[in-house]
Amino acid sequence: MTSKEQAESLVEALKDAAPNVIAKIDSPERPHGSWFIDITGRIKLVVEIRLGQGYGISLADNMNFGEGPDIILPTEEQAVNRICELLHQM
Repeated sequence: MTSKEQAESLVEALKDAAPNVIAKIDSPERPHGSWFIDITGRIKLVVEIRLGQGYGISLADNMNFGEGPDIILPTEEQAVNRICELLHQM
């Protein structure tokens, strides 16, 4: 599965799990760059997808350029579960 397919699949899974959440996919500027998903619900999150490296999740308000994600999860299921937990906790 390509990073683009991973991003699209995550957005679809997230829509099923949390229908009120808005998710916007940002494509990379370089061919092999990271894909980002901006997620807006009760809070704002950013998910970074790098092929073969999993799903990096960060609180959008805590991000600084060049810093890595707050947490990296290996599977889509784990990422969706954690995103839903964060959206309901905050």
